[in-house]
Formats: sequence, structure tokens, C-alpha cells
Amino acid sequence: MRWCATFLVLVAACAMAWTPAPAAAQNRVELASGYEPDPWTTRVELRSRYSNAPRDIDERGVACLGGFDGVDVELRFTAGNLGLPLIISAGSSVDTALVVEDPHGRAFCDDDSGALGNNPMLAIAQPISGRYRIWVGVYRDPNTGAYTDVPAGATALISISELYSQ
Repeated sequence: MRWCATFLVLVAACAMAWTPAPAAAQNRVELASGYEPDPWTTRVELRSRYSNAPRDIDERGVACLGGFDGVDVELRFTAGNLGLPLIISAGSSVDTALVVEDPHGRAFCDDDSGALGNNPMLAIAQPISGRYRIWVGVYRDPNTGAYTDVPAGATALISISELYSQ
């Protein structure tokens, strides 16, 4: 019986040792309300984005339709008393999707609410201080499961603003 318990402990230890660590954010930024220049932007490559969204459905019941490849931006935001929203969007020639996780761990998803049709955008009317995690992915058709074709070298411009959306 003792050897069985030892075996189970060894199996559990091996499983823990082989569990992949969560992907680190490609970009980390700290912004305080009223920051300049506005918007803050960064470009990310869209290759190999064919894993599932961090959530299937967001806090509002909206489906997270996309293929994602880890956190693209980790934002540490300090809210102020200016009454400004926090607008997170992505612009690309490829049909993209967006997931934003707020400081409480709630996920919000968008597909085409941005200014240019196929670009995602989420506006947080009353942002709070804390960590926001941002994923940009390629659109996945909910009916067929097919992902948007991504040409070699395709990118998305992630924008964080208190004034504008892409």
C-alpha cells in the first residue's frame, strides 16, 4: 500500500512538472487616467492564433468568437476622476476578435464594434484601477468553426485610449 501512495505522489509531481506555464504577455504597459500620448498603441503579429478563446462566453452572454495565442497586452491601469472611459480596440486588414479581462477576472468579448467594420472594440465606461489582460485573435465562424485566413506577416494594431476607437 505504501508503494502505491509513493507512486501516486510521483505521478502527480510529474504531471505538475509537465504542465505548461501560462504564456507571458507580449507587451506590458502602465497607464494612469489622462495619459499622453493618447492612444497608446502596439502592433502584434497574428500568426498561429488557432487556440480557443480564454472564455467561450463573456460576462454579458456574448460569444467569444476567435482563435487566440496568449495574452497580447497586460495593462496596469490607474483610474482617475476625469470620468473618461477606457477604450480598447484592434485594427487589422484581417477580421479580428478581442477579449479583455478586467481586474476582477471578468472577461468581455467583441468581434466587430470598432470604427472600421471588421475591427473589435470594447469601451469600459467606468474603468477601475488594476490589471487588464488583452487578447487579440482571428475571427472564427461559429457555424463552421473555420478561422479567418491569415496571410504571412499579418498584424493587428492594439489601441488603448480614453478618447478614440479604431
